[in-house]
Amino acid sequence: MGKVALWRRIGGRIDWGAALAVEMRRAGLWFPVLMGGGIWVYFALPSEPPAWTAALALLPAAAAALPAIRGRLLPRAVVLAALAFAAGYALALGAAHRIAAPVVERPAGLTIEGRVLALDRSASEAPRLLVDRVTLFGVEPEATPRRVRVALLGTDFATAPRPGETVRLHATLLPPGDPVEPGAFDFGERAFFEGIGAVGYTRNPVLCVPPDEAVRGDAGGVADRLRLWLAAVRFDLSEHLRAALPGPPGAFAAAIMLGDRVGIAEADAEALRISSLAHLLAISGLHMGLLTGLVFAAARLALAIPPCVALRWPTKKLAAVAALAAGAGYLMLSGATVATQRAFVMVAVAFLAILFDRPAISLRGLALAAAVVLAVRPVSLFDVGFQMSFAATLGLVAGYEELSRLVRARRERLAVAAEAWGQAASAPSAEVGESGEARLAAAGDDGVPGPTAEDDGGPRLHFARALESALGRVAAVPRARRLARAALVWAAGLVFTSLVAGLATAPFSTYHFNRLAPYGLVANLGAVPAMGLVIAPAAVLTALLAPLGLAALPLAVLGAGIEWVLRVAHWTAGQPGADRVVQAGAAGHLALIALGGLWLALWRGGWRLAGLAPLVAGTTLWATDPPPRPPLLVAPGGALVGLLGPESRALDHPKRQSYAAETWLRRDGDAAEQATAAARPGLGRTRRTASGRLTNGWRLEVLHATRPEPAEIARLCAPRTVLIARGARDRPVGGCMFYGRNELARAGALAVWPDGEGIRVEESAARASRLWHRRRASSGQEGGADAPSDAEAEGDTAAGQSLPAAGHNESKISACPARARCRGPATADRPRPARNPSRPRRSLVRNRCGSVRPCGPGS
Repeated sequence: MGKVALWRRIGGRIDWGAALAVEMRRAGLWFPVLMGGGIWVYFALPSEPPAWTAALALLPAAAAALPAIRGRLLPRAVVLAALAFAAGYALALGAAHRIAAPVVERPAGLTIEGRVLALDRSASEAPRLLVDRVTLFGVEPEATPRRVRVALLGTDFATAPRPGETVRLHATLLPPGDPVEPGAFDFGERAFFEGIGAVGYTRNPVLCVPPDEAVRGDAGGVADRLRLWLAAVRFDLSEHLRAALPGPPGAFAAAIMLGDRVGIAEADAEALRISSLAHLLAISGLHMGLLTGLVFAAARLALAIPPCVALRWPTKKLAAVAALAAGAGYLMLSGATVATQRAFVMVAVAFLAILFDRPAISLRGLALAAAVVLAVRPVSLFDVGFQMSFAATLGLVAGYEELSRLVRARRERLAVAAEAWGQAASAPSAEVGESGEARLAAAGDDGVPGPTAEDDGGPRLHFARALESALGRVAAVPRARRLARAALVWAAGLVFTSLVAGLATAPFSTYHFNRLAPYGLVANLGAVPAMGLVIAPAAVLTALLAPLGLAALPLAVLGAGIEWVLRVAHWTAGQPGADRVVQAGAAGHLALIALGGLWLALWRGGWRLAGLAPLVAGTTLWATDPPPRPPLLVAPGGALVGLLGPESRALDHPKRQSYAAETWLRRDGDAAEQATAAARPGLGRTRRTASGRLTNGWRLEVLHATRPEPAEIARLCAPRTVLIARGARDRPVGGCMFYGRNELARAGALAVWPDGEGIRVEESAARASRLWHRRRASSGQEGGADAPSDAEAEGDTAAGQSLPAAGHNESKISACPARARCRGPATADRPRPARNPSRPRRSLVRNRCGSVRPCGPGS
């Protein structure tokens, strides 16, 4: 009874109504969180739901209008939460159906014509084109992808086509690939939501086609022409910037100012990743905030100088409009990538808040920005950039909000104490004494007691008189003290900002990239001040003075700042243990950590400390009980096999499928190179075969032969055996678990687990009924056992690409000396399709090339 009475006494002193009212004012901050829950449910479904289920969002909307709901707090909160959840689900479903476009069904060599949207660099340093307005000759328009991405192998950037040009080339196209293991990153899903229906590569010449000779030669709308003009301007500005700042500084400057990473060397990019400074390259909240903040401050200062303007116009709001316009222009000029769109939405919310006399940086503004981003592009929820940027911003806003609350409470306590002390001093007692009164009376503005008669001749008075004679005023002492205090506060704020942002983003970067950056805080403390104090102002001055020919000095300052950042990155990356690989965590662990962080940041009362429970639980489970790794992994098409052995995972090939090998090893928490893993024990390797054994006695047999002998397959197909024969078409007679060409094409990547006396197999194509998988499920690697994966086709691996050599494809399209025919001769294995009389004749069937020319300057 004593405990009950105590609880009643405590509860009776708490104003629960006021506490609930305070918390309900922050309940709206959970709206984008609940929207994200609905989006997650849509993507987590095992099969594509019917389109009519999007109408379920109308049910909570109708319920919210009921009088019985509107008048009661708890039912209203439940209905609004259901509305946010249903809205997220409906937006995700609608976006998927709106974006859905054709995808190539199998690897094929095709002639492509289209307009270059973007030119970037693959991981193997090859130029890579993103082409829209695509025409695939021999393919019906209704089966033609909206966009295609092609790597130009053997081509340098000097001769690569520029954005806006219409090109024609012959390339090997493949469907966007499956994950390299079940549950890993799904490139096909990302490509689907980016409108990319095929990836490929070519070693053939690329021809530039005049608009009047293109199949789809219409100029497009105003927005389309503006986007292409901006892309061409961005490309030209990037080339001028790299020419003015040769080497790594110019490539870095082009990346942070224009979003063009073409010139970034892989060594610099890797150093930035290891040192946790790669966020400086992406045009995101930091860059957009620095630019708009500088424009806002400069505009406000310029408007405050003329008295006639400062006294009559709302200069702060005018400066906000100028900063908003600068951010919008920067968004368009930098290519309007997803990260830049997200950053612009956030700064737009901040400056619109200034226009409406609201706090510029608040959790409400952040929640509104998140809701806008998720409504426009629901799949952003799964982008690591979205997660890390909003986690960092949420941590900083909530952290500084709590810090300001603590500082305000401390000031209030000090004010109360000072008031009490002042009252005591006004009525001195014997304990205070006249000496105390004299010291209080002599106290300066900063609260430090001044010298008294008893101190005459003391060192403090002599020091004060020396300063007075040297500087003319004793007030110089408080001024110096204020400057020192400001420097200390700035340094403390930098440390606090880096620490909070690093802690907020660490779970997401570790989950997605399987790496920790132990020295990330040190690197950010060394590089971020240079970014804000040197690089950003110099970049703005360069942009303003370049048209006048006066950009030499700011360019030199910009280059010096960038060189400092790169030195910090390389020094940090060179420290022992700087790149620490971490085993892949479970999605549930990350969800617990995210829920705990949201609970701590979004609520205000003491009950928010309950968020520490899931935060600590998720971190502890991740560190002490990570999910087990599959003992056997098979890449899509059976091109690579990895088996856990006595020295971690052993691979069956030292070079093939390097992207899959790197992903497997990193998710294992293994920092070894592929060649090292291919020499480990656990797999018996020959030129034609590889073999091993699972922990429950099942055997693994792999046949590498393109056309294996039926007798050899029958001999290996024994009971309790997993047989991988990527060149075999027919299932053998025997008791083995067989995966041949057709089975591998259907299944995608495989993860094999011992299950008692049997085995359990997970297939990456198990959810093939989703919109982004449906047309890829039966394609696999039908181009043959030696067909490259999508990552290899794009040049996304650094070494060991098993690409077919240039050969018969090179005769399909050639340059046009002497006005040769534009299409290659028909071949027996690929005859020309008969023309449909109902379809308009395509321009490629013209017998002459006209003014078609090889791409490149001066051609």
